Amino acid sequence: MAVTGDQQTLHAAFQKLSAAFKALGAPHLVENLLPGAKPLAVSRLEQKLGFGLPKVLRTLWLLHDGEKKPAQGFAAPFHLLPVAWVLNERVTTLKRVERLRSRPETWPASNTTEEERASLQWIPLAAMKGSSVVMNAKSGRVFECSEEDPALRLLDESVVRWFVALAERGPLEEEAVSDEEE
Repeated sequence: MAVTGDQQTLHAAFQKLSAAFKALGAPHLVENLLPGAKPLAVSRLEQKLGFGLPKVLRTLWLLHDGEKKPAQGFAAPFHLLPVAWVLNERVTTLKRVERLRSRPETWPASNTTEEERASLQWIPLAAMKGSSVVMNAKSGRVFECSEEDPALRLLDESVVRWFVALAERGPLEEEAVSDEEE
């Protein structure tokens, strides 16, 4: 697979976040990342979804197949989902998308397009209690998906931009907990 600019940027954002975590005494957050998913596992996910993953999500999961311990989020406050967890989390995502569709008064606050609201091509990539980060496979845009209204709220225009923003922000204070305090 040829490496695109977005894929290189995603790799660079991971490296920048990893270095920041280590510098702040939180190497456990980097060590919590799982090795990349097997290409066959990613292909099987695509079969079960019924549509192909955007290249950037394929790259993300081939780079790191989520995290070992959900409580230690690399993309805090969210933890990255392993490929094996995507379909389970997607059930909740699609219920929330349906809730958004049924509440037009929340559409402006969600910053979703008509095409996104009509789409079933939603893919969760990170989660925490009661909330997740999802990508619309058609538009490539990234949203927080939550129990609260609006059910979807735009986070960024792409997965790469979301990760770059995380890398530029650096770890949140609560992420920089030493191994001794855990």
